[in-house]
Amino acid sequence: MHDVDLGTGADVVERALRLAREFCGLELAYVSEFQDGSQWIRRYVGDASRFKVSLDEPIPLEATYCMRMVDGRVPRVVPDVVADDRIGPLPITRASGTGAYVGAPIRLPDGELYGTLCCIDPSARPELSERHRDLVQLLAGVIGEQIGRSERDRTVERAQNEFLAAVSHDLRTPLRAIGFVAEDLADGVARRTPEEAGRVIAGEVRTLASMVDDVLLVSRQRSGSAVLRRADVDLTELARDAVRSSTLAAGAADDRVRLDLPDGPLHAEIDGPRVAQAVRNLLDNALKFSPRDSTVLVRLRRDDTTAVLDVEDRGVGVSPEEADRLVERFYRGAGARQLGVDGLGLGLATVQAIAEAHEGVLSVSSEPGEGAAFRLRLPLAPPS
Repeated sequence: MHDVDLGTGADVVERALRLAREFCGLELAYVSEFQDGSQWIRRYVGDASRFKVSLDEPIPLEATYCMRMVDGRVPRVVPDVVADDRIGPLPITRASGTGAYVGAPIRLPDGELYGTLCCIDPSARPELSERHRDLVQLLAGVIGEQIGRSERDRTVERAQNEFLAAVSHDLRTPLRAIGFVAEDLADGVARRTPEEAGRVIAGEVRTLASMVDDVLLVSRQRSGSAVLRRADVDLTELARDAVRSSTLAAGAADDRVRLDLPDGPLHAEIDGPRVAQAVRNLLDNALKFSPRDSTVLVRLRRDDTTAVLDVEDRGVGVSPEEADRLVERFYRGAGARQLGVDGLGLGLATVQAIAEAHEGVLSVSSEPGEGAAFRLRLPLAPPS
């Protein structure tokens, strides 16, 4: 058996290949992947030396039986390839020495075409029939499910590794700052006044707490265990307090954020601490990615039965394509890498989770070099 890694479920794929080969009574069974205009043999069972082509090299898709089978130009069972006027004259027939063919498309659980499961033999096999076609199709479905599961497992493992790396890096920064200040105080080194030291420690503790809050909220939202504690909240006051907290923690000047709030209260039935967390995350994001001499706008207004919060900055901005990914967990855009901005890539994912929990909507519009505008829409009352 030629072994190419198909993930943790490789034994399932191997058993399916062996069963297809034995049931059809053909020499070779293989799983192929369609990629970049070519067919790649990822795994096979049987004696490949009986065929005249290398199964370790890619084959242009348009030259293959498999592509023709998938799009319907060739049937899934061809008992005598040479005698078949659709594929007998093809160069690959002479080049490969194939006499009989049975194939079926492999589709992943989301319907995406992965490639094919095929069985071939150097001799014509007139006994091949629809029952061979049906079993190969069934096994192709099993393989598609297994490949999809293996890819999901790898995606989860990769996300976990990225998360652990990000957490270890980003927790280290505030912890180091707290450690330096604490050591100075313990050693009696007068780098800061006690009041300044207290503000530094309080700010870094808030950063740590915010990271933990983001991680917990996104995790609970994804698992379905997040619970909202709704109460009547004045969004005007909530937004003002959240802005005050963020600007103080960021050490931003008083005129760095421009507020455009309603003259009076704007009441909503929401989870106040969660929505405050969303406002802080949006403002923290805007302050991180915009020049220190620029202004960030925070606007709150009522639109019929909905509260609309806008946070607009004049920062580096992102492309429309990248904007769609900003709310993905752990996603860090080109601007974060370009500016060296630390973070877990959870801030905007947290805002998205809070919006969805309230049956609201988070949207973003941005262009490179033109800043970004985030809009959070929340129902003033929970849906009946």
